[in-house]
Amino acid sequence: MKRFTIIFSILLVLGFAGSLAYVASSPDFVDPAGAAASGEDMDAPIWSMTVDEVLAELESQGLVETDGLVNLAASGLCTVAVKVTNGAELYWWDLENLDENSMEYKSYQQLKEEGIIDIYGSGSIISLSSNGPFGLLLSFCEGDVDALDKAFRAVGQTGGGAEDPNAPVWTMTMDDMMDYLEEKSLWNRDEMLPLAGGVATEGYVYNNIELYWWDVDNLEEGSDYEAAYQDALAGEPIDLYQQGRTFMPVTKNGPFAIFTSYYTGDVDALLAAFEAFGRE
Repeated sequence: MKRFTIIFSILLVLGFAGSLAYVASSPDFVDPAGAAASGEDMDAPIWSMTVDEVLAELESQGLVETDGLVNLAASGLCTVAVKVTNGAELYWWDLENLDENSMEYKSYQQLKEEGIIDIYGSGSIISLSSNGPFGLLLSFCEGDVDALDKAFRAVGQTGGGAEDPNAPVWTMTMDDMMDYLEEKSLWNRDEMLPLAGGVATEGYVYNNIELYWWDVDNLEEGSDYEAAYQDALAGEPIDLYQQGRTFMPVTKNGPFAIFTSYYTGDVDALLAAFEAFGRE
């Protein structure tokens, strides 16, 4: 009996050690709630809102009707998917219970990182507006797409305080910003590339960091530049070329904005430095 007890105890110890080794060698689990787009406020009310609450907010603005609401197949895409009468589709991910290995989780990550979803990995691409754990597909919407998109992205957002118009950042140039970031080893002019127009007066990319500057005093009213600046000013993702298909979440500081979704370095440190620029 004593011999059996000793052997059983040894097996328990070996089993426990094996479990520890497996956990130690497994990839760290990333909380789905942490897979937010750059610049999103994780304390905004949107993260705790339900599908019904978001629809009610949009319906109160006369942008959707929930009579005749259709539940769509969501497996492999999201937790809940519904279609309203004007053709818009609302998707929701249950972040607290999302399996990191599920297709739903991969879809959520892709939405936050790229603004699109490759449905079931089939190569069929849909582009959605994103707000917290929700996505909105407007490809088949027969209503006022622009108004619905802007209203959706504003739901559950507290909005930040107005920027100080007298802060030094407003008089600084792109060269000033680059000098500042280079001093902190976050930028390298020798390796940067210019970005195509349509977003800002100046735009460059280095190490998957996209940096933008608007000549605010000389923006042409109605231009793509001016529309992009107004999106950033409102704390909303930039609607690239105002086509309602691709949205770029940015962090703004005065006449500057930075896009970090593809940056693989320390995003928090980069954003902290960027937001501190010109604020003395």
